[in-house]
Order: sequence, then C-alpha cells, then structure tokens
Amino acid sequence: MEDPKVKLLKVQLGKVAQKITNKKQELVGKQNELYKVQQESKKLKAEISKLNSEVKSIQKKIESIQNKNTN
Repeated sequence: MEDPKVKLLKVQLGKVAQKITNKKQELVGKQNELYKVQQESKKLKAEISKLNSEVKSIQKKIESIQNKNTN
C-alpha cells in the first residue's frame, strides 16, 4: 500500500507538471506572436523607407522645377 503522503506528493507533482506544460505552450504561442510582430515591423519599416525615397524624389523634382522657373 502506498503511503498517503507519497500519493499526495504525486498528485501535487502531476499538477505542477501540467502547469509547466501549459506555460510551455503559452510561451510557444507568445514566441509565434512575437515572430509575426517582428515580420510586420520589418515590412512597415521597408514601406516607410520606400515612402521616404519617394518624398526625396518629389522634393528634387520640385526644386528642379523651381530652379527652372527662377532662371
């Protein structure tokens, strides 16, 4: 016959093991979310960079037109 204390400790051990499993699953979920956010961040930074290039190009065209009109 198993000692009641051992039985109780085994139950507690099972509960703790389940909590560990749950936390590991939660961690994997958070890591997946983080990866998605990082990818979205890279995409947005690339879009911003492209838009900044467009701004510079438009500014140069404006300056060119203004210089032609003043000469």
